Amino acid sequence: MKPADDYIDYLKKEWALSGALVLRDHGVESDLGAIHEWVSWFIVNGSGDPEYELILSYIDHSVNLDIPFAATSTVRESLISAARSRLKDSPHSREVIARDAHQEPAAGLFARFRRLLRFWHRWVGGMLSGDHHV
Repeated sequence: MKPADDYIDYLKKEWALSGALVLRDHGVESDLGAIHEWVSWFIVNGSGDPEYELILSYIDHSVNLDIPFAATSTVRESLISAARSRLKDSPHSREVIARDAHQEPAAGLFARFRRLLRFWHRWVGGMLSGDHHV
């Protein structure tokens, strides 16, 4: 059964916002940027994969920040493992890896993460100081 378009849109937005958080605890490996890009690609284009719905559920659980982060560790590992195995075998992997080879590994991913952290620090600092208009 094909997932609804609004669910796909939700996953695209959530992955764009929190994909860096999902991958951050897995070291600074050279393929994390490719994995991030592959997941973004897969959400929209992976419907031909026999495990499409399973991998979408990995993505959904990984970006669900209402679940304690430690509790989703196995799901994140499954997502990363699925991405790595498909990156080895798919034509899409050559495009992503070729593009990422010309950039610092995962540079864009970690830049987004740093922006998110700066925002969070400003927001928490404002809440603690009583300035709710940050």
